[in-house]
Amino acid sequence: MRRAFGSFITGVTVVTAFDGEGRPRGFTANSFSSVSLRPPLVSVCVANSALGFKAFRAAKSFAVNVLGEEQRELSAKFATRSADKFDGAEWRAEKDGAPLLAGAVAWFDCAAKRGMPCGDHRILIGEVLRFCAGEGAPLGYLRGAYIRPSLERRAAEAAGDARGVVGAIVEREDSVYLCESENGGGLSLPFVSGGAEGVAELRKFLRARGLECGFSFLYSVYAREGGGTVIVYRAHWKSGRAKRGGFYPLAALPSSRIGDAAVRSLLQRFAREHESGDHPLYVGDEIGGEVHSLRIAR
Repeated sequence: MRRAFGSFITGVTVVTAFDGEGRPRGFTANSFSSVSLRPPLVSVCVANSALGFKAFRAAKSFAVNVLGEEQRELSAKFATRSADKFDGAEWRAEKDGAPLLAGAVAWFDCAAKRGMPCGDHRILIGEVLRFCAGEGAPLGYLRGAYIRPSLERRAAEAAGDARGVVGAIVEREDSVYLCESENGGGLSLPFVSGGAEGVAELRKFLRARGLECGFSFLYSVYAREGGGTVIVYRAHWKSGRAKRGGFYPLAALPSSRIGDAAVRSLLQRFAREHESGDHPLYVGDEIGGEVHSLRIAR
C-alpha cells in the first residue's frame, strides 16, 4: 500500500509551529493539500508517533513551508526524530505566526482551526492568514525518492541527442533482464539509439526478444565517454519468455560477463538499492555524478 500511495507525485513541505514553551518544532510532510479558497483553508497530517505531536495538537497556529529543489538536506533533517532540527536552519516568524524557513518557494502562515484524529495520524485544518509565493522550482517526491524538475528537463533535452542511447532495467521479482551484446559473447542492458522515439523503439526491441514490458520512471542519465547521453529507465516485465538473453538474480549478477564498465557499475548500484527499496536518480557521467534522493523517514 505504501508503494501504491507513492505513485502519487507530491511536493515536499516542512510544517512548523511553536510549542507551549516557545520552542520551534517542525516535521517533513508531503500530506499537504489546499482545502478551500473561501475561506482559504489548508490541511496537513501529523503522525501520532511524531516527536512534536503534542505541540502540533495544542498549537494555535502553524506554517507550511514548501521546499525548493535545493532543500533536500533540509527536508531530510526535519524528517528525523532529532530534537534540534532548527539548529543551523535560517528561519523567522511573522507576528503571532509560526516559524517560516528561508529559501522556501512558498509558505502559508495559518491559524489552527480544527484537528481531527484519523487512524495513525491527526488531520490539522488551518486558515491561511498570510502567504508568499517565491521564485524557484519546488522539490517533488515520487515512489520513495525526491525528484527535481530541472533534472527532468535535462533528461528531456538529452532525449533529443542523436548520439545518445536509451535503455532500461527490466525487473521481474528479484531479477533483471540482460540481453546478449550485439557483438556476441557478453551481456548488457537492452539499449537502442536515442532520440524522441527512444522509448517506443526500446519497446519494439524488447518485443523482438519476447518481452512485453511496462515502463515506470527515469533511473539514470549520464554522458558517455566520447560523446552522447545514456538514458536508463526502470521497467517491469509483464509477459513473455526472454530470447537472446534472460533474467538474472540481482543477488548473483554475472558481472564478469557484462563488458561495459558503466553498465556493470549501474547494475551493481541498482542491486544494492533494491535491498532498501530506494532507487534515486543518478545524473552525471561514466566517471562520477550525483545521486538525487534522500528517503523521507518520519
